[in-house]
Amino acid sequence: MIRTQEATGKTVDEARTNACALLGVEKDDINVSYEVLEMPQKTGFLGLKLTPAKVRVSVELPDEPVAAPAAPVEEPAPVVEEKAAPVAAEPVVEETAPEAPAAVEEPAAPAEEAAPAEEQAAPAAEGEEVEVVDGKGHLHLCRILNANAKNCAVEIVGTTDVKPHWGCRITVAIAPTKNMDRMEWMAEKVTEMGVDRIVPLLCRYSERKVLKTERLRKILVAAMKQSLKATLPQLDDLTPFDDFMKALPDGQRFIAYCDPAIPRRDFVKECLPESDVTILVGPEGDFSQPEIRAALYAGFIPVSLGDSRLRTETAGVFACAAIHTINQLKK
Repeated sequence: MIRTQEATGKTVDEARTNACALLGVEKDDINVSYEVLEMPQKTGFLGLKLTPAKVRVSVELPDEPVAAPAAPVEEPAPVVEEKAAPVAAEPVVEETAPEAPAAVEEPAAPAEEAAPAEEQAAPAAEGEEVEVVDGKGHLHLCRILNANAKNCAVEIVGTTDVKPHWGCRITVAIAPTKNMDRMEWMAEKVTEMGVDRIVPLLCRYSERKVLKTERLRKILVAAMKQSLKATLPQLDDLTPFDDFMKALPDGQRFIAYCDPAIPRRDFVKECLPESDVTILVGPEGDFSQPEIRAALYAGFIPVSLGDSRLRTETAGVFACAAIHTINQLKK
């Protein structure tokens, strides 16, 4: 079963913490996901008024053990009160006796069906045909052989190849942010737009040294399905910068950084349409000088993503969106 809770806060992180507290879960739990409904904004005269951020937190619960005792606890109450007439007391007890075990056994079957309650809103029947994606670029037309709440057996009756619509291979190599929420947001958005590979980079100035990718993969799967794609982006484990330099993808290569000491070009003007692209985005502390020199030696073009200084996760989303826009304008 999926429980949801909306909450507000001065920041997205605070709003998420408030929602998790109301749900009684930890925000870093692997079964917890969130959606930003409203970003905090400055309004009013001179921007002195702050509109709070609003998020919706969802948590997946395996079962509902609370449902079992609910029915039998309230049933015996009226039985005790109606014992005023001794003659009537005996038949009342006899009638409730067979109902008590039924109430105890009842949750055994519904307990398995309770978890995917939302999926049962429109249950699929055996013999019905459904469309399934495998994350490898295939859309399968399947016929249901065994419909079950926990697992489902299907027969593939047809397969269609669904190629990525952007026509090139996009690789975003980015240093994970200290606040994991921002990294998850970035991964979700680039997947919705379209990306082939996400490489979390471990750089000299990285503030996050450890990265668990299991939750990120779940976010990518959800984003793939939500945006009607059939290909799941490749998600690498946390990769040291030097190791990534040893096996570089083909195509155009760009490195975006903030250091003005090394001349940079305009990314939008340098990026060519219909060509594979790899973009490097550094951590909050930026790339180190040795890392920048190593990238330039490997053929990366130093670029700027505009006149504004962007957060790490914003830079990753901007670069991906720019690549798609350049390719769409070409069409």
